[in-house]
Amino acid sequence: MILIAQPHTGLPSVEKRLRPSAMNRQPLDRRSSSDAATEQHPLLFIQPSPPPYVLPTSSTDRSRAARKPKTPRDVCRAACGIVVAFLVGLSGALICIWLYWDGFVEVVGRKKGSFNKPPVPDLALGQILSCDMRWFLASKNGLPSHEVPDDGETPRDDIEIGSAKQDNGQAELVINYGDIPSTQLEDDDDDFGIHRGSGAYYAATMHFDLPSLNFTDDEGTVLDSLFLAASGEAASGVIRIATKEQNETTTDTRIQVDVVSRFWNMEVITLHTRVCAMRRGRELGLAFVGRKNLGDPRQILWLDVTITIPVRPGQSLDMDHLISDVPSFKLLMGLEDKVRFRSARLHSGDAPVILNSLTATDVDIQTFNFPIKGAVTARKSAKIVTKNSPIEIDITTDGGEFHDPSVIAVETANNRLDAVVRLASNKPRGLNVQTTTSNGPLNVTIPHAAWGTHLSYKGSTSNADGNIELPSTFAGTINLDGSKYSSLITSWSEDPTHHGYKAKMKAPSLHLYQVWYESQYELELSHVQLRTVNAAAQGMILGDNAWRPPKDGPLP
Repeated sequence: MILIAQPHTGLPSVEKRLRPSAMNRQPLDRRSSSDAATEQHPLLFIQPSPPPYVLPTSSTDRSRAARKPKTPRDVCRAACGIVVAFLVGLSGALICIWLYWDGFVEVVGRKKGSFNKPPVPDLALGQILSCDMRWFLASKNGLPSHEVPDDGETPRDDIEIGSAKQDNGQAELVINYGDIPSTQLEDDDDDFGIHRGSGAYYAATMHFDLPSLNFTDDEGTVLDSLFLAASGEAASGVIRIATKEQNETTTDTRIQVDVVSRFWNMEVITLHTRVCAMRRGRELGLAFVGRKNLGDPRQILWLDVTITIPVRPGQSLDMDHLISDVPSFKLLMGLEDKVRFRSARLHSGDAPVILNSLTATDVDIQTFNFPIKGAVTARKSAKIVTKNSPIEIDITTDGGEFHDPSVIAVETANNRLDAVVRLASNKPRGLNVQTTTSNGPLNVTIPHAAWGTHLSYKGSTSNADGNIELPSTFAGTINLDGSKYSSLITSWSEDPTHHGYKAKMKAPSLHLYQVWYESQYELELSHVQLRTVNAAAQGMILGDNAWRPPKDGPLP
């Protein structure tokens, strides 16, 4: 019998656990016989005592303890990431510059390889007659030049109709020659806000003559239209179209064009903007060609363009079209009914339109952010549109047939609208008037219409009152829809129709009024609808002393 000495632990449970048994006599690992023999020794079954108790530490301390110091490899890896991110950003910037190279070089003021080349007119603008008219430097630092021609005459370039002309490059600049009229150097208009050419260092003039309107070329084509076009952003200013009555002995009927420019450096007038005489089919006109994406306002050429159309004494000139698409140019029309167009389309933007007088069968005038003011004669239709600015317009029309009335549309937003629509006929005619605005008062007056006229009016506004004044001969229904209140005021005479009839009126429902003279079938003649939100809708029927056309018959 063999006895094996075992240590005494003092704990019965531990001693019992340490006694050899059938299970713990088996080796834990059978990889070798020596290991198996060692594992069968009872002393190996003694387990170590537990570690001493240690106070728990916070998560921050554990993270700091677990944090390893940075190795050179980690530093190198971070530096490589920064370099890669920088290269990616630089590549994106270079791609953007490549895509928008023209605008970028204009901002920095240099264009590698093509800086000395002026802009070329787009083929869509038409055929080039000339882009090489001479500029005459007239003042420097706001002071006129002292060298004036002895004969006092301004040199002019003559533009001729011919085959397509090769573009020679850029306009010629003649130094110290000529002078600018003082009236064109003054800031004489408040409608344009701050004068865009004020403070310019240089000033120059250009003078040339276009062929006469109604000119017939060698192919038998009659040039009976006038157009104005602009491309790019390098020019703005004022365009004036006026007439000049000639003597009976004068045979020169060419169109005179006089340009006064203001600019800050010589590159602007020679490289950034060009004034070109163009032809487009039967249309003769001007094009202002400039660069795009200008970043510096000192690169913009400010122009004051005056177009003078000669007319015979006591005669009028009948033309086909007047087309203007010149953003950033203020338009001033002063034709005094001596030039009449079949259609007039004047489109501008960020500039006002002032109509001293304009006569056409169809009129289309549009701009935005600036007002439209003045008087226009539209035989058949008129469309007057702007945004965020007021409209003050006086429109005279001949009216139309009952089934094909004249259409007058006036529209703005966020401002007031004042319109007078005159029906220049003493016979019953058809007239359709539409006016729309918002956040501004609406005032419309139709002072005259013959008894029996078919009048249709529809107007709306919001957050301001709406007012409509109707002729004394009005017969039909009036719907005044105001969220606050509505009212109708009458100022009839005894017999506004001059046919022995007195006016009759009733209000069958709220906001609705009916007016007739002879019989109630007249209620179907005219319809008026005025609607406003958060304000009052008011109507008035004028007395017999309102405006009337001077004589019967169509407009001249």
